[in-house]
Amino acid sequence: MFFLQLISDFKALRRAFKKLDQLGDGFVSVTDFKVAMSRFSFPLNEEDFFHIFSVFDENMQGKISYVEFMRRSLSE
Repeated sequence: MFFLQLISDFKALRRAFKKLDQLGDGFVSVTDFKVAMSRFSFPLNEEDFFHIFSVFDENMQGKISYVEFMRRSLSE
C-alpha cells in the first residue's frame, strides 16, 4: 500500500521534498521528512516512521537524501 501510494504521488512528493529542502542540498531532516509523509497521508506510526528513516539515514546524521529515498522506494 505504502509503495503504491508513493508511486502514484511521485511527482507531487518530489516537489514537496524540494520545498522542504531549505538548504537546497538534496537532503531533508527528520522533521521535514515527517511533514512530507503526513502531507501525503502515508499511514506511518512513530515506530514505522523511524524505522524507514533509519534505513535511509545510513550515516545517522538526522537527514536523508530525498533523491535516494525516491530512487530506492520506486525500485521496490
